[in-house]
Amino acid sequence: MSDGGESTATLKYGKGHEDSWFVAKGTPAQIKQQVIDYFGLTGEDLAEKTPHEIVLQGQSIAQGTSAVSGKLNGSIDWPSSSDRPAAAKKGGSKKKSEPKKEEDEHPWGQVLAQIELAETEDALKKLFAVNKEAFQNADVKEASKKRFAALKEGN
Repeated sequence: MSDGGESTATLKYGKGHEDSWFVAKGTPAQIKQQVIDYFGLTGEDLAEKTPHEIVLQGQSIAQGTSAVSGKLNGSIDWPSSSDRPAAAKKGGSKKKSEPKKEEDEHPWGQVLAQIELAETEDALKKLFAVNKEAFQNADVKEASKKRFAALKEGN
């Protein structure tokens, strides 16, 4: 990216020519904000991060999403540039009921609870991107597959 002029950042979801991508255009500050909004990034340190660091963080999420798709046999519908994560949509969303007690006792209970509460496929994709170690657990993998299926069915 240039120092103040117009730039473009393309974040690929995979390595292939046919894989989806997200393109942000504008000044580095505008691109930074577009990536934050698109991927629903949160955290107190976002203002301190450079546009480059934010783009790399977004790319990491995109590549993690691609890895999830591969593990789920390509069953993920890729987001379009007009899609926004639930956290970035105006008006927020309704919360589901609290997680089951047995999930609280599981070593990955917090991740299992977040899977159960995920309201969109994009939310599950981001959850995987930031909790890759948890998704090595068979219970977490199974819960994720079931939630993806339920979301596809509209539940």
